[in-house]
Amino acid sequence: MRSQTQPHRCGNGRRPCREVLLLLAATLVSVSSLHGQSAAPVGQPPLPRVIYARKPAYRAEQAKQGLTGKGVVLVTIDRLTGKVTGARMVTSTGNQQLDGAALQAY
Repeated sequence: MRSQTQPHRCGNGRRPCREVLLLLAATLVSVSSLHGQSAAPVGQPPLPRVIYARKPAYRAEQAKQGLTGKGVVLVTIDRLTGKVTGARMVTSTGNQQLDGAALQAY
């Protein structure tokens, strides 16, 4: 017969049953909370996405000259109205005429 002060031992007799059960419960709670996390943090708005983007005007003289290029325009949008409030070239096309046409599109 066990004494009142000695805890009941589980399995191999090294740990008291209560300690084993608490560890198991803590592990299950932490694993289930990880599973339920979403990709975006709570309270964070979703990342913006392009719904419509105007194509810059490609003038006939630019086409005749064979001007081409790729660039990146950073567009600032008013959150309340959804209207463009600013635009700037982040990566130039390598040609001022094309950069200007890209900025004028916004």
